[in-house]
Amino acid sequence: MSIFTKKQIAALLTAALYLVLVIGAAHIDTQRHPGADMTQTLLRIWWVYPVAAVVITVFMRRYFTWAEVGFRKLNWRQMGWMLPVILILGAVWVSLIVQASGAALTQGQWMTLATLAVLTICVGYSEEILFRGMILHSFLETRGKLVAVLVSGVLFGLAHSSNAFAGLLPLGGALGQAATAMLFGLLFGLLMLRINCIVPLMIYHALWDLSLSSTTVMTTNPVQAYQVITAIPMELVLTVILMVLLIRETRRE
Repeated sequence: MSIFTKKQIAALLTAALYLVLVIGAAHIDTQRHPGADMTQTLLRIWWVYPVAAVVITVFMRRYFTWAEVGFRKLNWRQMGWMLPVILILGAVWVSLIVQASGAALTQGQWMTLATLAVLTICVGYSEEILFRGMILHSFLETRGKLVAVLVSGVLFGLAHSSNAFAGLLPLGGALGQAATAMLFGLLFGLLMLRINCIVPLMIYHALWDLSLSSTTVMTTNPVQAYQVITAIPMELVLTVILMVLLIRETRRE
């Protein structure tokens, strides 16, 4: 008897395929353009992300329904848990819009932003489908809420450590990104259980990634400061609170 269900195997293999596509393309590009920064590499391989999104959708539909991965009615009463991180994201975007309005961006810079928007929308869709959709819900069926959140969050963090193998980041930078991604993954897994709908998580994920990558066209960018000063501490506090509540609820069941 397999330790994993068919859905769990499908979810894990789809995540592995996604990483192979993205890391493979990034690794080839970094070999051709040594010394390029992460955003420059992503701009050159942007086409991989729409392809990956299609591949993920095909595999997802083979083993899951849309509702099973989180395309369900939103629980508006629980959306308050997202409000702190939404306010931080809103502050970031207000700063970016003010800066862009006074920066007189060139046509090329606007094209760069458009390309990054396509890329980050695909990333937000793909990674939420994989980790808060397929992986979280497949483990939720057999292992319960706590294990499902931990597995999806830890795997999300480990997936981001692969940027070192792709040549996108040095090992130290990749490990730091993996740690923050793991925190992000745990929080979003907990939020998924609360709000019952994956769409807000996709939108937030895409907008946050786009704000981070906009450093390519902005002279100064407030995102890193917001991330260190407010976003990470806020995510940590919310994660601890929601995890404690989940553990208490699990014990009562």
